[in-house]
Amino acid sequence: DVAFFAKPTLVPYFGCRMMQLSVERGISKYSLVSFIMFAAVLCSNKVVKNIKAGCRLGQMAMKVQFNRYGSSSDQKTKLCFQYYALVAYYSEPFQHCHDML
Repeated sequence: DVAFFAKPTLVPYFGCRMMQLSVERGISKYSLVSFIMFAAVLCSNKVVKNIKAGCRLGQMAMKVQFNRYGSSSDQKTKLCFQYYALVAYYSEPFQHCHDML
């Protein structure tokens, strides 16, 4: 989380590495943070700028969170904040993002 604001150039590295570990060892509730992180990079990076793919990845991570882990997960707050603050406003109405934060 801190890297996104302090050293944004390192965020793609962390996101990709976390996703690589998730593919190799399986998805956990902590993997979803990397999906949201990478989705934010896809949406906001000037070089990549693939908003559609970033929003789809972010939505998928949120669906997995609520379908697989429910609302009791200790990662729910972090995921909701990251998704609605960094990804969702590219594809969802502002009022919805504001209400969810």
